[in-house]
Amino acid sequence: MTQRTSKTASAALAESSARCAVFPDFVAQDAAIARLRAQVRYGLMVDCPPCIMNWFSEEERRVDGADARRQLYVAEFHLLLDVYADALVDRIWRYCCLDHIFYPLRRPEPAG
Repeated sequence: MTQRTSKTASAALAESSARCAVFPDFVAQDAAIARLRAQVRYGLMVDCPPCIMNWFSEEERRVDGADARRQLYVAEFHLLLDVYADALVDRIWRYCCLDHIFYPLRRPEPAG
């Protein structure tokens, strides 16, 4: 029964990732970046804190324009804040995200 539930949840996550509606606050919506966001959001890479910086750079690479960058920085901040507030995520990962939460806030304001 548990395995069936797990398969059903996995199938739902895969379907959501395919539709890319899991993280609607972000402009860029494709399966690869949705997987990176999910790894950060749900603490799936607890043993790899540098993946947060990789996620930042991949997000940055996918947006053009000042408004899109501004929206990206706000969305990144909120995602990291959500991770920190989620008691179900490993505590170490939550603190790691809190350590990185300044990054979207410190990025220079795009010229526009």
